[in-house]
Amino acid sequence: MQTTRTGFAGLSPIVARLVLAVFLAITVLLLVLALQTDVTELPPVDPNRHGDLETYANVVTRLQHGEPYYQALHAELLSGGYGTTSIFNWRPPFYLTLVSWFPNEIWASLALGVLAVAAAAMAIVLVRREGTRAMALGIVLLLGLSLLSVLVPHAVLACELAAGSLTLLSVSAYGLKLRWLGMATAMLALLCREIAGVYVLVCVVLAVRERRWREVAVWGVALAAFALYFAWHAHTAMSLLGPADRAYKDGWLQLGGAAFLLGASTFNGIFLVLPGWATALFLPLALLGILGSPVASMRRIGLTLLGYFVLFAFFGKAVNLYWGGLYTPLLAFGGVWAIPALVDLARQAGGRRLAA
Repeated sequence: MQTTRTGFAGLSPIVARLVLAVFLAITVLLLVLALQTDVTELPPVDPNRHGDLETYANVVTRLQHGEPYYQALHAELLSGGYGTTSIFNWRPPFYLTLVSWFPNEIWASLALGVLAVAAAAMAIVLVRREGTRAMALGIVLLLGLSLLSVLVPHAVLACELAAGSLTLLSVSAYGLKLRWLGMATAMLALLCREIAGVYVLVCVVLAVRERRWREVAVWGVALAAFALYFAWHAHTAMSLLGPADRAYKDGWLQLGGAAFLLGASTFNGIFLVLPGWATALFLPLALLGILGSPVASMRRIGLTLLGYFVLFAFFGKAVNLYWGGLYTPLLAFGGVWAIPALVDLARQAGGRRLAA
């Protein structure tokens, strides 16, 4: 299908005006948040605590010298001042062990770059098939700007970027009817970062809704295996706790709401170095494009974003803004549909001159 006509084209004038009003209200709210506070500002750094990337770099170095994974991670978490009594501060071994198999960080970074390019290429093919040539060119630009994150020094140590690239690849594979590739890459995203379970849950729900029972059965086996893997991980990590281990004073339930979501959404390539108001403008536009797009693949993308937004509105500390890397590449899909969506809304709301 090659069209720029959106789902808003059939709205009544009253409903179209209501949608426009809600869109403008959300945009204004996010702009006020961005202008009042620096949503990307992190809390003051504790001089006794290492940063995450430094910690994981040290873990990878220890692994390359033959040290067992959990002993290496435990030592680095303690020296970095982390709260070690929560299993969610212990990364499962899959991703960092995989990185340690490369000769050095340059080769690992190159592999992440290849993954990001492959994911972007699949997304471009999907948009070209479902939309227009202009949209395909648009997503080339938007994904290029978004995936710049993988070029940041030590970015390969941020498993959220790998999981985000795998999610982008999975979404595109599903859209192109390559369901087994979509499943495989979604499962790899979950192994890289357990929070990718939000996207996996969406995949399972859609498989059930569309009565693809074979896929549901495979998901059941895969998730059962992952549950056993994570239970083993938790048992192994907690067995190492001793007198030196401590808990954080505050938990993961922070109720960050719109401010945290806006901050997490800046973890998106070029938006990392732009003022917060740039994300405050782009985010509602992308969501409007996803909501208005008539193509079937947007359902998976929209549900995934909704799942992450609901989760992150309640959970996540101020230092966890990098979690946005799990979903921000998906916003590019909405970006290419944003202008057609606004045009149709303006036309249906009665602003034909503005639409023209």
